Amino acid sequence: MSEAKPLAGRQAFVLGAIGPLGRRIAVALAEAGATVSTTTLTEDPGEQFQANSTLNEMWALGRAGAAFNVDEAGQEELRTAVERAGENAILVATPEAAGAAWVRDLAESSEGGRLLCIRASGDGWAIEVAGGSESAEDEGELAALVVRRAAATLPAPLA
Repeated sequence: MSEAKPLAGRQAFVLGAIGPLGRRIAVALAEAGATVSTTTLTEDPGEQFQANSTLNEMWALGRAGAAFNVDEAGQEELRTAVERAGENAILVATPEAAGAAWVRDLAESSEGGRLLCIRASGDGWAIEVAGGSESAEDEGELAALVVRRAAATLPAPLA
């Protein structure tokens, strides 16, 4: 019997998937069945390499996805992809991305998109979603929490 994939059929966008935390979250979302796309926060070639490297891991897990750069054209392509995903979209902002104006604009403008903001806290990590926040002590616990919150935030898939 195959393992249940709570995010099967969903589209996750990891905003700022440029470091170990973003990579870990992207992998957890892919393992939970989501199609995962990544973004950079600058046009730095090193960030673009990291985002594409994370995307390669998604492909190795059998998940499709895309890597977006944050220049104006890339932001517009990302906005279009989020709109296309509609209610199946989940936006995950890493601590590096959570404060960026374009991230908040994207979350506010996407009809079906949901935004989970991850922030460092004194005891580990906090994830903020509409209706409150939850804490995690380490990155592994945080990745699992992101998957649980993403599954709980999205509407049930159509049968």
